[in-house]
Amino acid sequence: MFRYLVFASRDNAGLPFSNIIDYIEYLKDDHGYTWTNVYSDRTISIWDTGPSADYFRTSMFEPGTFILGRVISRASGYADWRATSLRDSSGTVGLRDQGEWLFKNTWGAYVAFSSNPENQIFSVLRDPSGGLPCHHIRWRNIDVFSSNAQLFASLPQQKFSINFDSVAAAAVLPNICKAETGLAEVGMVLPGEYSLFGETRCREYLWNPVSVAQKRLALGLEESAALLRETLINVTEALTRPYSKLMHNLGGLDSSILLACLRESRHPSSLKCVTHFSDSFRGDERHYTRAMAAHVSTDLIETRLDPSRVDLGMLNQQELGASPSSVFDCLQMAGDLHGIAQVHQVDALTYGFGGDSVLYHLPGIYPVLDYVACREPLTGLPRVILDAAQYGRRSVARTVFGLISERRGQVACGPYVLNLIPPMPRMPFLEPEMASIDYLAQKLHPALSPPCNFPKGKYLQIATSAFLNIDYHLSMPDQREIPRVCPLLAQPFIELCFRLPTWRQINGGIDRSLARFAFRDRLPEAIVGRTSKSIPEGVYDQVFDRERKHLKEVLLDGLLVDNGILNRPYLEDFFTKADRLSLASKSTILQFYDWEIWASRWIAAGLR
Repeated sequence: MFRYLVFASRDNAGLPFSNIIDYIEYLKDDHGYTWTNVYSDRTISIWDTGPSADYFRTSMFEPGTFILGRVISRASGYADWRATSLRDSSGTVGLRDQGEWLFKNTWGAYVAFSSNPENQIFSVLRDPSGGLPCHHIRWRNIDVFSSNAQLFASLPQQKFSINFDSVAAAAVLPNICKAETGLAEVGMVLPGEYSLFGETRCREYLWNPVSVAQKRLALGLEESAALLRETLINVTEALTRPYSKLMHNLGGLDSSILLACLRESRHPSSLKCVTHFSDSFRGDERHYTRAMAAHVSTDLIETRLDPSRVDLGMLNQQELGASPSSVFDCLQMAGDLHGIAQVHQVDALTYGFGGDSVLYHLPGIYPVLDYVACREPLTGLPRVILDAAQYGRRSVARTVFGLISERRGQVACGPYVLNLIPPMPRMPFLEPEMASIDYLAQKLHPALSPPCNFPKGKYLQIATSAFLNIDYHLSMPDQREIPRVCPLLAQPFIELCFRLPTWRQINGGIDRSLARFAFRDRLPEAIVGRTSKSIPEGVYDQVFDRERKHLKEVLLDGLLVDNGILNRPYLEDFFTKADRLSLASKSTILQFYDWEIWASRWIAAGLR
C-alpha cells in the first residue's frame, strides 16, 4: 500500500537533511519498504513508497504544490483526475482556494501540500472522506507528516505519551471522528481541513457535512431512488477500477447492495465473495448470502469462524495506529480472511461498511422529529408518524406523545444526539468522571458541531458516518497488505445521502427503505425484505473464556486502570461473575485489552 513521509521547515535553518537520510535508511532496514525521494528543496522534502496498484501516487502540479493519493473527477464516468496544473484547472492561486475547487469538482483519497521556500510558509489540505491519513508530529523543530503513525515510532529520541482523554472519547463516542489522536505528541490534519503553517498553525474546515445536509433535495421517491442507485454504482466502479481481482465480504443488506453495484461493471471471473459463519443460530446467514451470490452469478467462499485462530499475541506485532481501534475485530482472524485472500490472489477487499448509518438504520422516532423541524406540510405528517411508529416499534399514540415531549423539551441538537451514541456494554466499565458526554463532545471534529435547532435524526446520521473510514494502516505481520475499499463512504455518495430527508429513508416504516427500493430489481426478494442481523455468537465468548486469566492479569494492573479509564472494582467483579454475563460485555473486555496493548506498545516505542 502507498505510504508517504513529508518533512517541512518553518524557519531559516531549513531541513536537517543528514538526519532525514539517516531516518529513511533506518526505516528501510526496519520495515523493508523502498522509499523514494520525490522532491526536496530547502524547506520541504517528500518521500513515498512509489506508485501502487491502486493508483495512489505523488504528483507535482506546479512548483511547490503536490497531491499525494488518488483524485477522481466528478465529471461523467468518474475518471481518475489528471491535470498538469492545479492553478490552470481551478482558475485560482493558493491551496486554500484550490482546495475549495477540488472539494466541489473532484473526490478521492488524497492529501495536498504547498510550500513557498521564500517565506517559510507551507500549507496542507486533506480530502473530506479522510481516505488517506495525514498524521503530524514536531520533531527536532521540523514538521513531519505521514500516512502511517507507526513510522513516527522510529524517529530517533522521540518520546510518546498517551492522550487518555482521547481514549475515553473513543470508548464513549466510537466511530465518530475526533479532533485529537490517542497520542499527546501526534496530531492530524483532519478530513476536509486546510492548515496554514507559519509561525503558528491556522486551521480551516472547508467541507462541512452539516452545511451539505442543509441543501436538502426535494425529490420524489422514484427520482431519489434513481439518483441513489446511479451514484453508488458509479462510485463503486470508480473506486474498484484499478483492481483486477476483488474479494467482497458478503453478509447483510448493505453488502448485498454493494455486490449488485460491483456486478454492474465487473466480469464474474474478477470477483469472488466470502461469507463467514458460526455454529450458533444467529451466526449463520448463508441462506441469504447464497441467494445473493446465485442471483448475480458470483462464486461464494464459505468459511467457518474458528476461535482457535484468534491469537491475542498478534496484537503485539500489528501495525500501530495513532489512536486505539474503534472495534476489536475477532472475525478477520477467526475467518482467516487474509489467508483466503492470498490463496485467491485478490488485489483488494470490498465492504458494505457504513451502510447502517449512511443509508439510515438508526433507531428511534428521529425522522418524524426531522419532518416537523423542517416545517414540512402538515398534510404529510400522519403518514410520517405512521412510518416512524412502525420503524421505532412504538404505538402511534406513544410516537405522538414522544414527538410532543421532544418538541416541548427543546434540547439542543448536539448534546441530545451524542447522548444516544455511547455503547451501553462499555459504560459500566468506565470511570464516571471520564465518561462525561459534555466534556468529550469537545474532542470531536469541529465540523461535527451542529446548530442548536438542527434536525436530530439527520445529525445522528452525520455524526456516525461523516469522516468515517476503515483504518488505512491496519496490517498484520507476515501478511500481504491488501487495500480495503468502502464505496458507501465515498464523498459523492455520503453527500447525496446527507441531502436526502431522513423520513424518506424510512418510508413505510422500514429501515434503509430508499436503498431497498432503489435496488429492488437487483436483489433477491429475501434480501430486499430482510431485517435481521447476524451475530457471531460463541466466537468472542470462546476467545474470552480461553484467555480469561491473561486478560484479567493485564487489565487489572494496566495503564487503563492506572490512568482512570477503567473502573477497577467493577472490572474485578466482572471477572468473578463473567460466566453469567453477556457476550457484549465479554467482547468489550477484548476491546479494552486491545487498547491496553496499543498504549503499552507506544510508551515502549518512546523508550527506545
